[in-house]
Amino acid sequence: MTWPIYFAPNLALGSADSGVALCLLWTPQERVLPHLSAADYALAGNLYSRDGISYLLRNLLARPTIRTLLLCGKDLTGSGAALHALFERGLDEQGRIAGDGTA
Repeated sequence: MTWPIYFAPNLALGSADSGVALCLLWTPQERVLPHLSAADYALAGNLYSRDGISYLLRNLLARPTIRTLLLCGKDLTGSGAALHALFERGLDEQGRIAGDGTA
């Protein structure tokens, strides 16, 4: 299977041996990645909206060696807060992010 599955042209691949993925929210990749060694991360990309959370999770689940997701950058649309809420509180009875109110 080719990985990443979704939005591959928009993502930066690092080392297949790394267990870290970087979610840079709205911060441009070119402002962050030149300061890092590609050996330190498997994948880096942006998360512009809550709709992207599903695709982010699918890409992560397709690479089970990734055990850490580093969430950083400017959160202009609340996508980072929604992702954090998902990991903190999970889903509600309707399958929406618990406590988010909008996702």
